[in-house]
Amino acid sequence: MTEQDTNESAVIQQPPEEDDEPLWLEFVSVGVKLFILFWSISMLTLSYVRLPESIKIGERIAFNIPEQIGIDPTFPASLLGGILTSFGVNMGSKKKKNGDANNNTGGQQTIVLKQPIEIITKPPIATKV
Repeated sequence: MTEQDTNESAVIQQPPEEDDEPLWLEFVSVGVKLFILFWSISMLTLSYVRLPESIKIGERIAFNIPEQIGIDPTFPASLLGGILTSFGVNMGSKKKKNGDANNNTGGQQTIVLKQPIEIITKPPIATKV
């Protein structure tokens, strides 16, 4: 056996590298996300847009559209936010005017005092009534 034959056999005998999950699972995942994205956008649109009572095509064909009865936009809006976040779109960040966009204090207020403060306490005065 020559040196070249041993190198070729070493290459052939290596097991193929397997991915953690097949590629088709990624396609299915993105497909489901896109379906939910388009569904939530259409439900939000239908909750704010009033459709006509009927659609007529020519003189003989007419489709009656039932009235939309109070479509609640809360659930589709939450799905829309979640799906857009999974695609990397951040909907909730607003830049502050003073440049503190990265300082998220969670509703707490920070007070900075720039002058020295002198606190003077007096003993309480108790009087009999």
